[in-house]
Amino acid sequence: MSGDLKKSTFVLSLLAIGLISHYGEAQITAAKRLLMVRPSQSAAPAALVSSSSGAASAPSSAAVFTITSTGSSHLLIVGLLYTSTTQCATSITDNAASGGNSYAEVTTAATDSTAGSADIWYATTSKSGATTLTINSTCADLPIVYFLEFSNLTALDASNVTNNHTASTTVSAPSVTTTTTHSVVFSLASVQNTITGLHTGNTFTALPILVGDDAGYLISTSISSYAGVWNQNSSGTYCAKTAAFK
Repeated sequence: MSGDLKKSTFVLSLLAIGLISHYGEAQITAAKRLLMVRPSQSAAPAALVSSSSGAASAPSSAAVFTITSTGSSHLLIVGLLYTSTTQCATSITDNAASGGNSYAEVTTAATDSTAGSADIWYATTSKSGATTLTINSTCADLPIVYFLEFSNLTALDASNVTNNHTASTTVSAPSVTTTTTHSVVFSLASVQNTITGLHTGNTFTALPILVGDDAGYLISTSISSYAGVWNQNSSGTYCAKTAAFK
């Protein structure tokens, strides 16, 4: 031990003795505890509770879609795909008790002049017991619906839209950058031709391909940029939308 270090240790020892004699050892111990840096507790990871997909039932102005009964205090995601090439859905309601859940649109629908449109809606802090969605729309066609329910999510984190993408066999949804280590990213795409599956290397979980279009999600555990990417059977235009939830 160097001479300077010995002196410093000796001085600190004298200070400690003086503090203990003045304040008492118990008070010093309490002060140490207050100064201790405690490790932060990380948020619980998101978990998929239920999912449903398929075509909604008529009438198109208030299309009906059946879902698994919702739980309490979850986040609900509704993906909508229309053959119509404009904004279609105007509101979504459900039959949960006490007025149902409150759904909000994530920005506006993605549209393509040939492929159709893709949209995302969501509800936070869900009420339990919803079994039916009613999708109010100005379009004449019925939507394809992807419904997902997640626990441990409370808010929208980020979103992005791709409109009228040039023709390609690779369908890349717009990417979003998450701001938390635990989040869910949801992408969906409406294509001119037919999606055949996820693009090699994409880490999303694919949902059923319906009428040639698809959706998928990723439960992320790190802050990064994410997007769903698919293959299309032949080169064609498309539109897509992505949203992250935290």
